[in-house]
Amino acid sequence: MKIILVFHCCIVLSFLDDIDVAGRLMVAMSETVTKPLKAANVYFEKGSDTPFTGILYGRYENGHMLTMRQYIYGVANGHWINFDPQGGMEIKGTFMITKQKDL
Repeated sequence: MKIILVFHCCIVLSFLDDIDVAGRLMVAMSETVTKPLKAANVYFEKGSDTPFTGILYGRYENGHMLTMRQYIYGVANGHWINFDPQGGMEIKGTFMITKQKDL
């Protein structure tokens, strides 16, 4: 089982060439709280007053990755990837906030 999990993580990371996970903070979405802003929700790690910068991810109940998304100052900004329940990549895209006033 551990070998399969490691193999799955390697496959997921190979799909994430656009998302530089090396040295970035990765946090489960379940470990965050959101606060509304004008045009978006801002994510914070639970217990923190600083908007989250790094990678947020979600998992299906079966343990497979559901989504990985880049956040800067608590707002989705950068690459994201969604996976199907079997762990295959479904779709990827880019969030782009061009100006702070967009928030």
